[in-house]
Amino acid sequence: MIKPNRHFDALVAERCAGWKAITEDEEQPDAVPYLVAPHYVSVGSEIRNIYYPSVAAAGSDRYPCWQLPAFGYDMKDAWSLVERLNLFSRGTVLYKHHDTGLWIMGDLNKHGHVEAETVPMAVSLWALMRCGVTAQEIEATVRDGWKPKEG
Repeated sequence: MIKPNRHFDALVAERCAGWKAITEDEEQPDAVPYLVAPHYVSVGSEIRNIYYPSVAAAGSDRYPCWQLPAFGYDMKDAWSLVERLNLFSRGTVLYKHHDTGLWIMGDLNKHGHVEAETVPMAVSLWALMRCGVTAQEIEATVRDGWKPKEG
């Protein structure tokens, strides 16, 4: 069972939520790659909604990473994917399996389904699946860290 982490959230942000991967930055070469939200705001000298995974991994608070939505943990953040991607098309279900206790989300007739321990994780996995991300790519990201999509 895939467990959410910040790498998972970065993958969801890039592939499903419209965040843009920045792979070159002359002003901050130590911070690339990083993600920028589709709409971010400056508050004084602080820019909101930017995620710097390399700096966050080093334990520095110079570029805090709390701005990245917690898609795999937080229902509000996960539900934003439902609204953005229209995930509840005709035939889509979300329910808790009475035997396993896992949350199931998917279109049982056409596209298959995903299983997760929580609703936010089920929604996020379903969003990734609908955006063409494979289970192997999700597992590698959670295990090895987020990397920008090539191409």
